[in-house]
Amino acid sequence: HDTQTIARAADRAEDASYVRALQASERMMMTSIEEVNWRVSYQAQSIKCYG
Repeated sequence: HDTQTIARAADRAEDASYVRALQASERMMMTSIEEVNWRVSYQAQSIKCYG
């Protein structure tokens, strides 16, 4: 292997882990957004029922 091939392989590996990290944080963000939405709708229902 020449150094360029090795460098390119390292770049690809870095890209892959970057993409994985991005997807993981995206999933976490979606989860927290869904949680907030659920809380808000739950509170709205409580207000409708009891308020």
